[in-house]
Formats: sequence, structure tokens, C-alpha cells
Amino acid sequence: MTKTDGAKFKIKETLLEFMKRKSIDQIKVIDITNELKINRSTFYLYYDSIYDPLQEIEDVFFEGFRKINRDFLNYPLDNKYFYIAHPKLVETLEYLRENSYMTQILFGPYGDATFQNKCTKLVSDFFYRKIVSDYMFYEDDLIESFLIGGLRELTVEWINSGMQLDNERFAILIYRLMFGFFKPALDEFKT
Repeated sequence: MTKTDGAKFKIKETLLEFMKRKSIDQIKVIDITNELKINRSTFYLYYDSIYDPLQEIEDVFFEGFRKINRDFLNYPLDNKYFYIAHPKLVETLEYLRENSYMTQILFGPYGDATFQNKCTKLVSDFFYRKIVSDYMFYEDDLIESFLIGGLRELTVEWINSGMQLDNERFAILIYRLMFGFFKPALDEFKT
């Protein structure tokens, strides 16, 4: 790790520590510099504002999340996932668990709402709209809003409660809640 990488890492790590207690809008550059015992000029050597290190953190996290969800389209809806864990859901949950420190902060009470909404939109676009569009019959936007909003809240609760339910059981629960509405259509489609 270069000196630059080390300094940027410490700044981001310190920012995340502050975000356990405060929203990004309440954190000042001076909070970071005082905690690290560095000059403000050192901070500004790497970043233009307090939002820049957060953006780097979010970009890295989001890219990993996006890669997993992009592959979700390779798995059509299937009744078997009501009983066995969907591989992409498990992979997504493993990613969240492997990055649990960041996940708990980014999706915690002081996490950036814009970032959380970006993740929700990604799930809506990849995980839901493109897969479920064949089965939607009426009030598509209302159903999607209800199911995606519920999934987001369920996942945030799982994250904030320490991810106590194992990945496979949680993946089955998610699939049942998200796609149980479409089970009759799936049964009909298969016959």
C-alpha cells in the first residue's frame, strides 16, 4: 500500500467511524483531521470535500453489488426457489455479510439516503422489473413499489440486527415474499 493509499484508507475508515454516530451532513473535515491528527491541507491533498471519501466508499461497494445483481437475469423465476436458496440471492447476501462493517454503516440510520435509494433502484431494475415484467397484470407500479420497499426494509432490518438469519434461509424468505405473489402465474405458465 502506497503512502497515498494508506492516508486515503485512514480518512475513509475514520469517516465510517463517524458515520456510526452522525450523518454525513453533520461531519466536518475538521472532525476527520482532528481525529487523525493531520492538517486540513493533508485531507485536501486527497479530497475536495467530506463527500468525496464517502463517494469512493459507496462506488466500490455499489460496483460489487451491481455485478452480482446484473447476473440475476440468467435465473428465470422458478418454483424451486421457494424451497431451495436462489444462488444469486445467496451471493448477494454473502457480499453484504463479507462487507458487514460497511454494510451496517451505509444502510444504518446515518447512512446516505441517496446511496440507499441508488441500491434500491438497482434491485428494482435488475432483480425485479426485468424478471417479473412477464407476470405483472395490473397496478404494476404499486405492486413493484410495495414489494421493493418491503424488500429494502426487510434487508435493512436483517443488516441492523446483526445478520442473524443465515444466508440460505434468508434467501428463501426473500424469494417467497417477493415472488409468492406470482406463484399462481408461475404454476399456470409452466403448464
